[in-house]
Amino acid sequence: MKLRAPAPKLGYYRVIGSVVDSKPQLPELHRVTYTVWDDGLSDGTAELICQNEIGGTEQRKVSMPWNMEFKVAPGTFLYLSAQKQQESGIVTAAITIDGHMVKRAESDSPFGIAAVSGHVP
Repeated sequence: MKLRAPAPKLGYYRVIGSVVDSKPQLPELHRVTYTVWDDGLSDGTAELICQNEIGGTEQRKVSMPWNMEFKVAPGTFLYLSAQKQQESGIVTAAITIDGHMVKRAESDSPFGIAAVSGHVP
């Protein structure tokens, strides 16, 4: 016969005569910015693939420079790739968290792709 511990109850618990809220605390959100830019020698457009703030994958064609900002919880996976739309020039992709650039990549290859990824600390 297996004994199982009772499941914790949500609500309020009395601790030495005072009431303590047992509801979980929400995590502190971090501000994430995806940025893509070129060196001015390309046609100024890029094809992007990125992980959005709710975990979905988006694909879009954008004019550079481009950025997208959102807030997410610690541990969230981040991904951004940018492919330039011609042979010449340089494309750069970067991820910034709370104002600090944490990832950066560039490509000068014909129709090159710059990709960055990581997790929010």
